[in-house]
Amino acid sequence: MPKNDNAHSIRMVSSLEKNAGKDAARGVEEKYPLSMSANIEKKFESINPAVQAA
Repeated sequence: MPKNDNAHSIRMVSSLEKNAGKDAARGVEEKYPLSMSANIEKKFESINPAVQAA
């Protein structure tokens, strides 16, 4: 599993911890890992499959 070290991802997980709890933050972090070297396709692949098909 890739390391979740992308700056935006780290900030999002931190915000989720504060607002939704640690369990929710860890769930998102595990389901959508995003490494620092992720390209633009990787960053947005989980958003909406219908958008990708367009």
